[in-house]
Amino acid sequence: MSMGTVEGGEGSILLVEDEEMARSSLSRMLAMKFPASRLYTAENGRSGLELFLSHRPQVVITDINMPQLSGIEMARAIRDESHEVQIVVLSAHSELAYLQAVVAMGENTHYLLKPTDRNELFAVVGRCLASNA
Repeated sequence: MSMGTVEGGEGSILLVEDEEMARSSLSRMLAMKFPASRLYTAENGRSGLELFLSHRPQVVITDINMPQLSGIEMARAIRDESHEVQIVVLSAHSELAYLQAVVAMGENTHYLLKPTDRNELFAVVGRCLASNA
């Protein structure tokens, strides 16, 4: 479990991605795009859930397929704790079952296909942060 922080301002983001290169790249882009937000990162769903419970970020960005706890399982546990947190699910899978699982989590849940267009991701994260401001 690792934690990087970007100091200053409102809002916080938790990025949960098991692929190190993707996590590193996304965290750098998010830190540059949202410099006023604190950024936490985790390499699996279990670590992500622990970070969420400790820091209560406004936005959780997660991959679906991860070791120890899938992104869907983690997101359900987070949703049980908070209906306000914004959850952004990233997946290379376009299967209906994944989409239905995300939709079933209700409001404040977003689904983006990989490879993720960074401008689309930034727009969604920006709206998520603004909605909780």
